[in-house]
Amino acid sequence: MSDKLFEILTRDNVISEAQAEEVKVAQTREKKAAEVLLIEKGDATEEAIARAKSEEFSIPFVDFTQTKVDKELAVKFDVEQLKNYRALPYQETEKKVKIAMIDPFDIPAIQSLERMIPQG
Repeated sequence: MSDKLFEILTRDNVISEAQAEEVKVAQTREKKAAEVLLIEKGDATEEAIARAKSEEFSIPFVDFTQTKVDKELAVKFDVEQLKNYRALPYQETEKKVKIAMIDPFDIPAIQSLERMIPQG
């Protein structure tokens, strides 16, 4: 976990500075990712970490409790491929399709999804 991510989590009062330092030490000792340790200890939720990462990398966080999914769009894609890439197309405009992904850095998945986008 980067220092920037710790900064965001402490700034947003998800964790304290003391918790951040404790996890930094523990991750080297336990050979686990800081995110895993924070979740295991109950210091942060997966959502809080995902939101912080979205800010760190300037990638929008999509909260599906607040975002409407275009169901007609989703059925235009191969469901098995979407499951495989852990992706969900949720909005289409005239010029683009917005797709939420668990791993937005999975380049092969992005390339494959781009080829799957219906050309209309």
